[in-house]
Amino acid sequence: MITLRGEEGPLPKLLLSAEKTRVELRLKLQEGETYPSYLVSIKREDGGPAISGPPAEPHPGLLIVRLKAGELPGGTYEVEVRGIPGKGIPSCWAPRDFRVLR
Repeated sequence: MITLRGEEGPLPKLLLSAEKTRVELRLKLQEGETYPSYLVSIKREDGGPAISGPPAEPHPGLLIVRLKAGELPGGTYEVEVRGIPGKGIPSCWAPRDFRVLR
């Protein structure tokens, strides 16, 4: 599990051992950041394959994204989240980066 928010500081790291089968990203929501649905895209910094549309489950104060550990080879990733309103224009959060270590 890794919790992300766009704060300054060291790049969050996710250590995945060979035994890990699932990964949970917890994206902190700020007060008022509630939408009926969210669209998530996870891109590799090195241009490797992206993961588009993993399910994002809203919880109080959090958006949880569950992935298979095998979908995340070692490297640096950028997570982009769009809040999809019932009407109007989607809201894009500032991208968040994290590093996967194997």
